[in-house]
Amino acid sequence: MLKLQDVTEWFDIAIAQVTSRVEHMDKERTDFRDDLSYLKAQSMRNNLIFTGVPAKQCDRKRNTGSNGEKATRISPHSIKNPKGSC
Repeated sequence: MLKLQDVTEWFDIAIAQVTSRVEHMDKERTDFRDDLSYLKAQSMRNNLIFTGVPAKQCDRKRNTGSNGEKATRISPHSIKNPKGSC
C-alpha cells in the first residue's frame, strides 16, 4: 500500500510540473503574439507610401506602382517637420 501512495505522489508532482510548464508556455506564446503585433505595426508605419503629396527632392524616391502611377516614398523623419530643410 505504501508503494501505491508513493506512485500517486509522484504522479501528483509530475502533473503539477506539467501544469506549470503549460502555463509558462502559454504566457510566452502571448508575449510572442504581442511582440509580433508590435513589429508588424512598426513595419507598416515605416513602409507607408503616400501618393499625390509633393515632397522635396532629398526626401523622396520615385517608385512606379503596379498600375503605372507614380508614388512617393517619404521618410517618416521628414513628416515630423515637412517645412524643414534637407
